[in-house]
Amino acid sequence: MISMKGLFSFFVANQAQKPRSKEASKAADELVAKPEFLNRCRERLISTMIRSSRSLTLVVSHDGEELTATANGLASVLVKGKGFCVLDVRTQSAELVLCLIRDVHHEFGIGASNEGQIILSLVADEAVTQEGGLVRVITDVIHAACLDLPDSVLEAGRDSVEGQVQAVIARKLASNLGQYFADNQRIPLAVARHEALKAPHLMLGDDDLKSFLDKKLQKNADVLFDELYTFDTTSTYRKGD
Repeated sequence: MISMKGLFSFFVANQAQKPRSKEASKAADELVAKPEFLNRCRERLISTMIRSSRSLTLVVSHDGEELTATANGLASVLVKGKGFCVLDVRTQSAELVLCLIRDVHHEFGIGASNEGQIILSLVADEAVTQEGGLVRVITDVIHAACLDLPDSVLEAGRDSVEGQVQAVIARKLASNLGQYFADNQRIPLAVARHEALKAPHLMLGDDDLKSFLDKKLQKNADVLFDELYTFDTTSTYRKGD
């Protein structure tokens, strides 16, 4: 079983949160129902999880001694090269879970709101499931990428191996995580609702999301936030400098 030590430092109980107004909830629901908005949130989520996956240590210097994973004592070397080795990502499942939660937490600015805590709970819940979950999706891609390294890349050295593995991770995970979230929409929907409630300045346009701060929407009307579009440089630059 994956150790979750340190995991719950990301979760903050918020029993005192005030209920959302009906107007705010309705506006958020309408925003989440927009395919453009949901897709945008899903793409950010996938990019974040790819970044988490690429932060794992996969290639290390190796002096010939046998390496073992400290978490379970299993052999952690998958492939050996001259002066380096490729680690078996399957021995880093616990670290991967923590990376996913940490990066999702930072990417979406999750605080103590109930909506934010739901996202973190769902990521933890879907990390490891009977069907495999996020950890299985990610580690399968990385494991296959490492096993399929051609001899020419291994012989080229550590830098070539790292570059090849990272490139495959980015390409394959974009596709595989996209399919995963198409079949399992709880996390993308939770992220979308969190972002919708966080962005009251957004409103629905006919073609796409627009902001009422967009100057083009203020045609034939007084500019409401003119100071947003001007920058006073007189105190920064002096004539002759």
